[in-house]
Amino acid sequence: MDHCFVLEGDGKVKDFPGNFSQYRAQKDEALKAQDKEKEKAIEEPRAASDVGSSEVQKEKVKLTYAERLEFQELDESIPSLEQKMNGISEALTETNDPEELARLTSTLGSLQDELDSKTERWMYLAEFAG
Repeated sequence: MDHCFVLEGDGKVKDFPGNFSQYRAQKDEALKAQDKEKEKAIEEPRAASDVGSSEVQKEKVKLTYAERLEFQELDESIPSLEQKMNGISEALTETNDPEELARLTSTLGSLQDELDSKTERWMYLAEFAG
């Protein structure tokens, strides 16, 4: 009687009763069955969502009231952040104290992160503001 030892990885060894050709045929059938199950799992949610609603998802075309207020607030706060950063940059050039340099550099970094996130949000909202 033929049998194969199959190394499955992670230290797992499987004893298969039969020759290598039989093992490959069984493995191919198992892979095909898995692929069919995956396709079926993907198609079922699509079909359910198509049947449940006849409306197509609408793309965002304009800002909500809260987003308009946020856009206006960002429009005002971004220039003030830039002014603060300019003031800190000037202070960096004027000081020689290592502790003060470290504090100003840290503050400048956090302001830059805040400016980046606000600018990114402003650009997103600006797409729908016009």
